Amino acid sequence: MRNRGVSNPARNMAICGVVGVAGIVAVAAGALEMRALGHETGRTAGLIALGLFSGILGIALCFNFWRAVRIVHDMRSGRTAIARWTLPPQEFDRFRVIDRRFAEREEDNDYKVPRTTPPDGVDVIFSEDGVLIGGVYFGLATTGIGRFDNVRWIGSDPPMIEFGTVLTTATNLSVVHIRHIHGTLRVPVAVSASQQGDHVARRFRDVIERRVIVKPYFWTARLRAGLWIAGVFVCFAAVGLALRARNQELANIPLVLAVAGTIIAIGGLVIAFLASALRRRQRGG
Repeated sequence: MRNRGVSNPARNMAICGVVGVAGIVAVAAGALEMRALGHETGRTAGLIALGLFSGILGIALCFNFWRAVRIVHDMRSGRTAIARWTLPPQEFDRFRVIDRRFAEREEDNDYKVPRTTPPDGVDVIFSEDGVLIGGVYFGLATTGIGRFDNVRWIGSDPPMIEFGTVLTTATNLSVVHIRHIHGTLRVPVAVSASQQGDHVARRFRDVIERRVIVKPYFWTARLRAGLWIAGVFVCFAAVGLALRARNQELANIPLVLAVAGTIIAIGGLVIAFLASALRRRQRGG
């Protein structure tokens, strides 16, 4: 498993949005069927459980890809770009050959180099915490599920900026196993932009060594959001539990409030806990 970046986030956002809406429809269908029958069945319980899972996951991922759409738009418009260049076709062809040699003796590139080169070349845009290579976006944060932990300048022809990347995954069969998958992201630099590329490499080195803190309030905002979400949905769950005696009369709304409120409140607490830990890592290394 490798971090291959995000391509076509608008399409991914639409797909996740459809999944989220389908989940909401499934919850509503399960609740209405339960009301019509006057009792819960395996089918209605399955519809509600599956609907809650797909609805929450789909909406969360839809929001995530919406953020990616905005990030890419802001980079392309120049609003958040700190450096940009275009590799002419002949330079990108040379990069493909060099990258293949590096992959044979060192590490594959997280960026999957296309087999054919666009006639207008390939645009590379850096923001303070990411890079857009052609149409593929890679986040370059020092904290989070996907991050980078080193950077170096490679004086090839064309030059490259190489990032050591780390992707954290978790598996839960009987015991939770946390894995850190190390990779490499090689970003081509146009020969005419060598000085600009060297400046970018130096800047990201400063970020690793904490001489520069990128978005210092990023995790603080998510900590507060997680606590706010937990507080609001605990109230929803409490209302659902308080009205449980009138569940049939109120079309199973109390049941949905109690279950969904509890699940989302727990999710909010998890977000707050992770944001707190990542904020400490961002500032202290």
